[in-house]
Amino acid sequence: MNRNPKVSVIMPVYNAEKYIEEAMRSILNQTEQDLELILIDDCGNDSSMEKVQGIRDTRICIIHNQHNRGISYSRNQGIEHARGKYIALMDDDDVAPLDRLEVESRFLDEHADIDVVGGGALWINEEGEVTSYLREIICNPRRIRAELIFRDVIENGSAMMRAEFINRNHLRYRDGYLGMEDFKFWTECSVFGNIANISKVLLYWRENYHSETFRVGREQAESRREKFAEIQRETLRMNGFCLDAEELRMFTDFFPENKGEYIRNAELEKVCGLLKKMIIQAENSHMENVSEFKSVCHKMYALKTENSELWKDN
Repeated sequence: MNRNPKVSVIMPVYNAEKYIEEAMRSILNQTEQDLELILIDDCGNDSSMEKVQGIRDTRICIIHNQHNRGISYSRNQGIEHARGKYIALMDDDDVAPLDRLEVESRFLDEHADIDVVGGGALWINEEGEVTSYLREIICNPRRIRAELIFRDVIENGSAMMRAEFINRNHLRYRDGYLGMEDFKFWTECSVFGNIANISKVLLYWRENYHSETFRVGREQAESRREKFAEIQRETLRMNGFCLDAEELRMFTDFFPENKGEYIRNAELEKVCGLLKKMIIQAENSHMENVSEFKSVCHKMYALKTENSELWKDN
């Protein structure tokens, strides 16, 4: 195996016996062949690792956790062992288009100012059939940083990043975020560097209702909501906003992970006032992406009006 490949692909493995072979082959058969595939065995209880062992390729590197440590620890292990110039992320039940690594590595080669690049994703079901339309792909790094204050706009499994950037800024995935460790990771990356997206499908994301992400979403919905709010509060602080406790509560209540509840006109006025205050703070601090931030605020306000008393039938 090339000890210094161009791309290191990190793939944690946990109870994915049904999909792991397809996921691995979608990487090993890439048009960009200068790669290593780092598999992190997170001690599942199915035959995933037997499936892995059945695929012979010198570019495969397997790391064994001593016991089940979770997705954040496993991804970080992959980062620590990566030898590539670029690090790509991949889950064990997803599928990558065969030109994904070539497209992304070429983009980073040609755009020295970009530290992380991702792309669009289509959802597929357990049989691999596409079940969703492509959602909006935001490509402008300044706009992405503004959007990340409110919500996650990066398809984690589509992302590729510069190893030097990640290591220089000591960026790692954090435990305890109930399936939102990727959102937390991207908010921190956006403070230190530039994230872009390519307007192209670079991931087929599996609707695997037996996965840990879906399980946590079902069983710990309220805790997940609180963690999402925690990420938002920290992101506001990292971006220089100064809001009091009541304003922070309003922000996290009005802009939850999922679509918010019906809102009355009096609350809608509070949303408007809060966003206006944030825009003024952004202007006074000479935020480099203030124009993009204002645009995102306008969009978020418009989205709140869709389920508001403003449009209630008389």
